[in-house]
Parts: sequence; structure tokens; C-alpha cells
Amino acid sequence: MKVNRAFLLGVGLTAAGIILLAAGVATGEARVGVAFIVPFLVASGPITAGAVLCIMAGIFVMFFSPFVRAAEHRPEHVDVKSSSGGIIFIGPLPIVFGSDRKVATYMTAVAFAVAVLILILVLYAACA
Repeated sequence: MKVNRAFLLGVGLTAAGIILLAAGVATGEARVGVAFIVPFLVASGPITAGAVLCIMAGIFVMFFSPFVRAAEHRPEHVDVKSSSGGIIFIGPLPIVFGSDRKVATYMTAVAFAVAVLILILVLYAACA
């Protein structure tokens, strides 16, 4: 399997942003927290500004990396059946969709796992 270099660049930028964010919190330049279920960041300084820019650039590059790969490689004829699905959280309620029943079932399981993880994090933040 060929590695998508653009995606790896996005992962690297996001990881660098997270490391810079941790450095900003450690130096007292930034403060993070959770209000209800929404994480927030209060920052003032160049380290956390760089962190936010790196994270945003990393997400942007990861989002558009499949299009870069598709532009590089255009097969003449492909007989591949693909399936897709997704989850949209509106507050604590997940909306699940999929191109077929199997994918929708997988997305439901992922939505349940993410909802449980969010609940655990919120309860942990409330107790701290």
C-alpha cells in the first residue's frame, strides 16, 4: 500500500500543534478546559498561536490529502464497490448515516463508543 505523503504531513502538523499546545499549557501561556461538553482554549502568546495554526493547517491538509492522491493517480477503469458512512454529533445526540446497512451498523457502534468516551471525559472533568 502506498503511503499518502500529504496525509502524513497533516498528521505531523497536527502532532506538532498538540506538542506546542502542551508546551503553552506547561509555560502558563494557555489554559484548556471543558464547558459542558465543549472543550475550550484560552491562550495569549506566540507558542499557543503557533499551536493553533499548526493544528488548523494539519486538519486542512489531512482533509484535502485524498484529493491530492486522486489527482496523482487516475486509473483507466476500476470495478471497485465502495461504501461510506459517517456520524454527526449535535450535542450529545449522534446522527448516523451509511451507504448500506453494514456500514450504518459499524457507524452506530462507533457513535456509541464516541458518546461513551465523551461522557467519561465530561464526568472526569466535572470531578476534577
